[in-house]
Amino acid sequence: MKTKNRKKKSKTSKAKKQIRITEGLILALMPVLGYFFAFQYEAGYAWYFGYPKELISISLPQIVTITIILYIITIILLHIIELLQIDIPKKQHGLCNSIIKLLPIGLISISLLLIYGWQTWLILPFGLLSLMGIFMFISPLFDKDNKTYGEKINAAINDEWELRKEQNTFLWRLSKLIGCKDISFLLLNVFMLALLAQAIGGVVASKQRTFFVIPSVPEMVVLRIYDDKLICTIFSRELKLANDNVAVFRIDDPRISTLRFESLGPLE
Repeated sequence: MKTKNRKKKSKTSKAKKQIRITEGLILALMPVLGYFFAFQYEAGYAWYFGYPKELISISLPQIVTITIILYIITIILLHIIELLQIDIPKKQHGLCNSIIKLLPIGLISISLLLIYGWQTWLILPFGLLSLMGIFMFISPLFDKDNKTYGEKINAAINDEWELRKEQNTFLWRLSKLIGCKDISFLLLNVFMLALLAQAIGGVVASKQRTFFVIPSVPEMVVLRIYDDKLICTIFSRELKLANDNVAVFRIDDPRISTLRFESLGPLE
């Protein structure tokens, strides 16, 4: 009896320790991901106007804002997933989890398609989505076991996990460490979100109408302000065209005595 109680306590303590590790890693990674996504957004903005990424600097308010947004989105998504798993029968959990895994990648891929239109490089995300869909939803159909479709998907997931465990792969060890069975999907989602952040940055730049203008000869438009740096370029009011060459000024530069906030754009 004592031995059983000890085993239960050890299992409980291990589970609690695993939860603490997972929560700690999530909290530690949030600011890092906040910086990463903020940089990708600014990279998309810089790409549109053609100035080098080396000029980008991410401020603390940007990191804090993106981190808070990521935290809120994560909490909402986890809550939705929990509600779905509660309402769906246990036999169908495998099917539900598979759909949840592919849903973010699918939505991001469609968003990129809507932003860019069809581009050759979009074959990569849509190709990955198709291959994962075939592997996760079609391959269980060929399983001859006398099980329901949902049970076959569950069995396939468990078999894959056990195979990784036997081979002691790096992904399995990492998944076990952070308490996430699908670390590869997590990393893929981060990559796809980075592409989406870049795309959004480019769209915002292409739609922006108001800019600061330096009343110099010729006139210059301020494309972006990073800390105390102003990224500026010459532009044409008539053509609404920004020059490819940029100049960098400090805010306290004596040549910048006046800034006017005007509606000029969108600029190309």
